[in-house]
Amino acid sequence: MKKKDGRFKKLFSFYKKDLFSWLKPPKLLFSLGCFFLSSLCIAFILYPHLILPLKSYHLGDIAQTDIRAKHDFLVEDSLTTEKYRQQAREKIAPVYKFDE
Repeated sequence: MKKKDGRFKKLFSFYKKDLFSWLKPPKLLFSLGCFFLSSLCIAFILYPHLILPLKSYHLGDIAQTDIRAKHDFLVEDSLTTEKYRQQAREKIAPVYKFDE
C-alpha cells in the first residue's frame, strides 16, 4: 500500500503546489482585483444603461445619434396598398367559369 501511495504522491505532487498557489497573500490581492475588474467590465457590457445616462428627447428635438426601437412598429402605407389592390383586381379575368 505504501508503494502505491508513493507513486500517487509522485504523479500528483503538482496539485498540492499549484492548485492553491493563487491564494497566497501576494497573489491573492492581484487575483481578487482581476476578478472584480473583470466582473465590472462584464456588467458594463451587459447593462450599459446602468452607468451611462439615457438621453430623453422631446417633440421637435434632433437626435444626435441613431435611435433603435425595442420592437417593430407596423406602419401601413395606405396609398401603395390600395394601388397594389387595384393592380390585383385588374389582373383577374372578367369571366368566371362555373363547373356543375
